[in-house]
Amino acid sequence: MDHPKNSAPEGNRLRHRAEDYLFMQRSGKTLSRTDSEIQGLLHELQVHQIELEMQNTELRRTRDELETSLSMYTNLYNFAPVGYFTLTRDGTIQAVNHSGAALLNSELSRLLGKRFGQYVSPEDRASFAIFLEKIFAGRDKIEGEITLLNTKNMPLIVRIEAVKTVSMQECLFALIDITKNRHYEEKLQYLSAHDTLTGLFNRSFFDAELERLMDSRLYPVSIIIADVDDLKGINDTFGHAAGDQMIKLAAKVLRHAVRPEDVVARIGGDEFAVLLPQTTSTDEAFLRMRQSQDTIQFESKELPLRLSLGAATARNSGQLRDAMHLADLRMYEDKNTNRQGRSEG
Repeated sequence: MDHPKNSAPEGNRLRHRAEDYLFMQRSGKTLSRTDSEIQGLLHELQVHQIELEMQNTELRRTRDELETSLSMYTNLYNFAPVGYFTLTRDGTIQAVNHSGAALLNSELSRLLGKRFGQYVSPEDRASFAIFLEKIFAGRDKIEGEITLLNTKNMPLIVRIEAVKTVSMQECLFALIDITKNRHYEEKLQYLSAHDTLTGLFNRSFFDAELERLMDSRLYPVSIIIADVDDLKGINDTFGHAAGDQMIKLAAKVLRHAVRPEDVVARIGGDEFAVLLPQTTSTDEAFLRMRQSQDTIQFESKELPLRLSLGAATARNSGQLRDAMHLADLRMYEDKNTNRQGRSEG
């Protein structure tokens, strides 16, 4: 039987001495060691045992801490209010949290193994493919916005941030639903340019469009100014609700009488303006306005709609402000004519 010290690891003095001691005991050979040496060896073995137990305790504590940290991380990942997706190079979903699954209105397990691109809106798929390529090409972090379609085919506008994982074989996507924010921004943008009562453009937008036309090539530009007759009398007699109804009817008449590309705006309480680019005559628009007005008067004889109209045409940008002023004067001339006609009638 070979002496076990031949197989002892080099440099492990304590293990070598312990194996030597055990071998001598089992073989019945007399140990050439004094009691003090044996006691010293036993002491070293006991100390070593305690060290191992302490190391084992520390390892267990470290393991428990790691398990706790992993559990916390898993919970943070799974229940974060942000949608997390782990994608491979070809866009396959390897992992997703609950918020990500909720974004797509799907069970988590049904998403695994699917291509993320199938949930991207058709108009954004090409840009998403480029987005994915850039991440794996070496970009540390990329941000952007895309529109997704969930399993009910409902569009979602999401803010997306992507980073590569340590292995460089996957990337982590963080998605935040900004659909409501975007709709709110669009609503604010709409309200900043539109009149809330009629839905027409407001004075601020009209003035900006007038400035834009100063530098455009859309001449000649015709301008129509319209005013609701006797709106104050309608408000005083029938109430402001009736007055508002007249304003909305006037807006409808003007909008339907011109082209979709023409700008129709409410520029005052009872005053409207229409910009008709590349137009030399307003005769057809006037005719349609009068016809619509007559129809409304016939349908509502108790509260008829009466509009005063004026128009002018600018051949170039130098005439635009003058045309606006001239159209306004002609509207007041029409108003006086209408007033005289009603008094004579």
